[in-house]
Amino acid sequence: MQSTILEKSRRVMPGGVSSPVRSFQHMDCDPLIIDRASGSKLITLSGKTYLDFCMSWGALIHGHSDPIICEKIVAAVYKGSSFGLSTKTELDLAERLISLVPNMDMVRFVSSGTEACMSAVRLARGVTGRRYTLKFDGHYHGHSDGFLVNAGSSVFQEMTMPSSPGVTRAVAGETISIPFNDNIALEKVFKDPLVAPFLAAVILEVVPGNMG
Repeated sequence: MQSTILEKSRRVMPGGVSSPVRSFQHMDCDPLIIDRASGSKLITLSGKTYLDFCMSWGALIHGHSDPIICEKIVAAVYKGSSFGLSTKTELDLAERLISLVPNMDMVRFVSSGTEACMSAVRLARGVTGRRYTLKFDGHYHGHSDGFLVNAGSSVFQEMTMPSSPGVTRAVAGETISIPFNDNIALEKVFKDPLVAPFLAAVILEVVPGNMG
């Protein structure tokens, strides 16, 4: 059944998946087609069980199908699944988050990590009036154009190029990418008179998941 589902999926979705990382393109196997999950276990359509170390990329810190969380979700859906307007629940969650993170003053809820990183960099550029962003090789911040870049330690090098088709060189030229844990490369950027005065933000993947 799994091979049939995958074959049909490839007819209507690129690679048969909704995200490139799920295609297992660089692995010697087909993508997994999940049927259900519970606790720390994933179960495929073919009935094979896997221990899940990914947990939906960190979102499921309580595991799959936690009974208490499921109960709360069902209760919330019966009140309405989406409003497109503000709710008291948003306020409750925002206040809870701020109480748990001492250096967090305000919260903006978004639908994905891509939106969060994109908004953070846009805010940094707006506040500082500067244009460049510094990232680190292999760190993933979503699929916004400005993050799909693997540049040198100076944006003015010839090799400042997009790492994904469809990203223009103009956009790539506003992102600097250097090796992670390389203090010399970092210091070089901060001392570069053509870069440092125009650097709006430094962004890094605190728990790297794509660099090795």
